[in-house]
Amino acid sequence: MQTKLYLLSTVSALAMAGTASAADMPRKAAPLVPVVSWTGLYIGAHGGFGWLDASQTVTGPINIVTCTTVPGARCDVDATGGVFGGQIGYNWQQRDWVFGVEADISWAGLKKTQAFFPFGNSFSHVINEKIDWLSSFRGRLGWAMGDTLIYATGGLAIANFDAGWTRPTGAARAQFDKTATGWVVGGGIEKIFSPQWSARAEFLHYGLGKDSLGSTTGGTYTTAFRHDVSVVRLGINFRP
Repeated sequence: MQTKLYLLSTVSALAMAGTASAADMPRKAAPLVPVVSWTGLYIGAHGGFGWLDASQTVTGPINIVTCTTVPGARCDVDATGGVFGGQIGYNWQQRDWVFGVEADISWAGLKKTQAFFPFGNSFSHVINEKIDWLSSFRGRLGWAMGDTLIYATGGLAIANFDAGWTRPTGAARAQFDKTATGWVVGGGIEKIFSPQWSARAEFLHYGLGKDSLGSTTGGTYTTAFRHDVSVVRLGINFRP
């Protein structure tokens, strides 16, 4: 009987010692969750689709060029096409707010040539519009939710367009190639998918204002040109 009591007390002591030893052992620390930061330089590329909304309004002594038989009528010319280019920018993050600046340039395939026959088939008027490239210098303001950023953007827009009209008979024409300035606004969403890479989708609208040109032949005519461009594009950024 005494032997059994001795064995039981020995086992209990060993068990208590093991429990105390386990309690004294250092616990394994939980893995640290990486903190996502939007602060820093980035450079990237983009591609997408654009819509050109252009118009020409010609005024002069007679109704020599217009898309209708009404003098001074506005001729609307729309075009769609692809855009692709690159961007560079820098972000600063303050808590959940992200402030940034960005510059970009896009080569555009937005062009259209259209013939009108306002007086039947006796003669035509040909109108052409083309956007060669778009560029912008913008500020960005966004709200960060970890690795996802929702942002608004806006700033200065610059674009080059080639536009004009002509009568095939050569009676009158107006044509010029010009770099215009205006404004751009938009917004988008961007997501960091690795420490150095992020992807985005965004919409931008460019307002390039109005420009006027006098006819180069055929009397005194003035053409008012207006250009607006909307772009939807996807982009990818690398963070050095």
